[in-house]
Amino acid sequence: MAKKRSFKRALIMAILSMVVCLSMFAGTTFAWFTDSVTSSKNVIKAGNLDIELYYDNSVTDDWTKLTKDTNVFEDTLWEPGHTEVVKFKVVNEGSLALKYQLGVHVDSEVGSINKNEEAFKLSDFIKYGIVEGEQTYANRDEAIKAVDATATLLNAGYSSGAVQLDAKKEKYVTMVVYMPTTVDNEANAKDDTLAPTINLAINLFATQVEAESDSFGPDYDENSPQFSIDKVNALLAENKDATLVDCVAVDGVLYAPAGYTGTLTLQNSTIKGIQAEGNLNLKIAGNVVVNAKGSGVATIADDVTAPVFNGSAISANGKLNISGNGTLSAIAADVNGAFGIGGLNATEVNIKDITIDKAFGGYAYGVGDDEKYYKDAPEGGSAIGSAINGAVINLDNVTVKKAVGGSKSAGIGARYHVGVDVNIKDSTIEYVEGGVTAAGIGASRVSNGASENATTITITNSTVKAVGGEYGAGIGSGYDTHCQKVQPLVTINIVDSTIEAQGGKYSAGVGTGYHTAALAGEIKNSTVNAKSGIKVYKATYTSAMDIGFGVVDPSREGVQTASKIIYNGVEISMEKAPIVVDGTDALNGALSEGKDVVLSSNTSYTLPSLSGKTGIVIEGAADGSSSISAVNSFNFGEDTTIKNVTFESDGAHSVRYATTSGDVVFDNVVFEGRQYGFHVDNANNGTITFNNCTFYGRNALASTGKYVFNNCTFKYTYSNYNTTNIYSEATFNNCKWDSKLELAIDPGAKAIVDGEVITQRVVFIADARALESFQQSVNWKNNTYAGVTVMLSADIDMKDAYYANWIPIGQTGATQFKGTFDGHGYTISNLNVNATSQTGGHYSSGLFGWLNNAIVKNVTFVNATVKGNHNVGVVAGYMETSGCTISNCHVIGATVVANHANNDACGDKVGVIVGHAGNAGVKVENCTVKDATVTAGRDAGQVVGAALTANVVNCSAENVTVTANGQCTGANVNNAVIGRVLD
Repeated sequence: MAKKRSFKRALIMAILSMVVCLSMFAGTTFAWFTDSVTSSKNVIKAGNLDIELYYDNSVTDDWTKLTKDTNVFEDTLWEPGHTEVVKFKVVNEGSLALKYQLGVHVDSEVGSINKNEEAFKLSDFIKYGIVEGEQTYANRDEAIKAVDATATLLNAGYSSGAVQLDAKKEKYVTMVVYMPTTVDNEANAKDDTLAPTINLAINLFATQVEAESDSFGPDYDENSPQFSIDKVNALLAENKDATLVDCVAVDGVLYAPAGYTGTLTLQNSTIKGIQAEGNLNLKIAGNVVVNAKGSGVATIADDVTAPVFNGSAISANGKLNISGNGTLSAIAADVNGAFGIGGLNATEVNIKDITIDKAFGGYAYGVGDDEKYYKDAPEGGSAIGSAINGAVINLDNVTVKKAVGGSKSAGIGARYHVGVDVNIKDSTIEYVEGGVTAAGIGASRVSNGASENATTITITNSTVKAVGGEYGAGIGSGYDTHCQKVQPLVTINIVDSTIEAQGGKYSAGVGTGYHTAALAGEIKNSTVNAKSGIKVYKATYTSAMDIGFGVVDPSREGVQTASKIIYNGVEISMEKAPIVVDGTDALNGALSEGKDVVLSSNTSYTLPSLSGKTGIVIEGAADGSSSISAVNSFNFGEDTTIKNVTFESDGAHSVRYATTSGDVVFDNVVFEGRQYGFHVDNANNGTITFNNCTFYGRNALASTGKYVFNNCTFKYTYSNYNTTNIYSEATFNNCKWDSKLELAIDPGAKAIVDGEVITQRVVFIADARALESFQQSVNWKNNTYAGVTVMLSADIDMKDAYYANWIPIGQTGATQFKGTFDGHGYTISNLNVNATSQTGGHYSSGLFGWLNNAIVKNVTFVNATVKGNHNVGVVAGYMETSGCTISNCHVIGATVVANHANNDACGDKVGVIVGHAGNAGVKVENCTVKDATVTAGRDAGQVVGAALTANVVNCSAENVTVTANGQCTGANVNNAVIGRVLD
């Protein structure tokens, strides 16, 4: 070894395996070769193809047939200097001469982390070489010397080219694989990481030699499918149809000369490129990979005159038609002007009925200096597209799994400085991404607007996910580097489609890129989820829109006021593009002109009256740091939208005595008032909608409008200001309230909470402490809560030891709950009641003890334990009067126990939901119990201990066991929904 290394004796724990592929055309195309025909005197046997591959690695010391399960290297441990020698023997065991091609490439690989904390792959360090003949070497130095001059890294791949092998003949080659002694810790895996692994694929393909003759000469099979790049190129040069099947030629390029009118078919093959000097009709069958990044220099047959390989995977200088029923991958080399599918001079790209697994343009995931807006980035090509002004790209019934445009090129569409027409019909684009400065679908970087063609994008009956490159729209245009007043128009028409689009920095999701303002088109009958990239660049510029326009400078490109796009009937125009304002004066100026505005980060504004204004949009910075000073006696105008701001408190209020002229929407707005958060005096019969808003303090909603709260949060400040006063109709959908907050509903008004109409006062409970306060209000202050709804607004867990001995809410006839308790679908966990010390004949145990004309509904209990002596259940112990109801209550996992205390409390009337429901007119309905045990002296059931049959409706129990404890008579202890039927 050249020098000592810290890991000289530490073997690199790596596994090098082989995946073997043996392929012949005898299975399909040449099936007749295996037939036999018998006559009265002669047997005529058809010729057959039969090829085998054997190996000898000096461990077996004999020739062994290679199969797909063979591990040639026996899981060898590798270190610098380690060398393996493997001999291969190709045998033609058939009766026909054949051509074969032997290939080697990395089939799969798992990397690791080295001692230097760097990621690495073993294929970057292990080298190999192949020499002709059956070679034997005396030692490793001799073996390495034999191949060192021509050896390549494992990741480079190898192809023998087409080799003729006559019937019953054999051919030998020798492979030497070694790790150079110069490798050090960069290829040494950390002790705590997985060892790197490589699967090295050996591909052997064979086909009949075309020189086999019949009675009329050697040309009867000249149009048979070929596996030879040379043969297919010869057919293309002769303007004949050609088919390449089951070929792995990682450095092979197919070349169609100008004037070619035939059809080229590829089936289950891997090559480097397809290059047409004119038009090309290409059919895809099976799985086809065209990887211009493949190893080695591109090779074209010696007798074919061809230009230098251009780096595109599939390119044409004219019309390119691709069809079939197979799957295609097209990966361009990192070369300027290299396309995945299309080319610098493709006038049309028509793709139909195939699946594109992946398509990458040159320099995909573009590189360059963002500080210069990628001006120094290389200039690649589209994944699917053209660099010709006015070229047409059509995708019809195509599935694209992933397409990524190269630097300064759209994913599907134009290379920089040109305009194209893109038509996508009846297709699924699972993911397409533009290169830097380019759209995901559409146009790219603009240089001279006066000379560049317009771009038209039409998407019909398709599903698309598109992501813009840096400064490019998801679907639309790219970046105008010169911020011109005259720009090429981008027209977007989307019909009957589902679209997800993400814009790049300062760019629309669907619309224009950075500094681009020429837009037209319409979106209709479609579902569009579009998001812009970073919205704000600086004050006086517009803010990027989700659908519409990216950031533009109104003093330059923004003069194109005729630009607009129509989305579901609504016109989005350049004139309405929101202006970024950096202070109150700029805000006043923009609003006076009827402009929508975007507020700057960490800036406070004084909002002028919006009286007389219609359709104004005021949007705060995306980080939510924009604020507006408290307003008093303020008019919010009509059809106003305010987003992403905080209305500051003036010490008591944030919005007070507000009025509107019509509908108003608040999105993601915080109202900070300590006394009044939002107080409206007159909504002029409009609707005020709050989405994702947060309120502090009291809120007052006037009788002259309607109010809708979606996903809003109401926060407690202090007890004197904890209500939302409702004087008309307020709808609350999926909202959250802190404990102690209330809805105060005026007579004739109503609240609709998640679909439930409420016309009485509501008190919210969000934690165990508030639940206890409610309990104390009933038990200590004799507050019955008649006419009040007590509503949970969060799940409550009572596992804290402080709540370990819960005192029931209203235990006897002296303390009763008479209101409505609405769990609102929430869960109470770990309720623990131990009332065994209470021996009175009327003492009842559960979350509630004694219910009088009360309603308990919509709550689930998990892991409850309730112990008492008489009238025992998880929800309640006793239901007294007609109208008393327990509905839609559920218990999962419970232990309910009633012990004998005396003759009045002898461990009786015990059920998991309620103990006693025997009075006329009470109701237990739509309740369930699962995984519970009941132990009692008498009158015990799975759901209800004792009840009239009519009082229990649609209730059930699963895995509930009821057992007599022997402390009382044991009568009516039943594994039934009702333990004792009192009819």
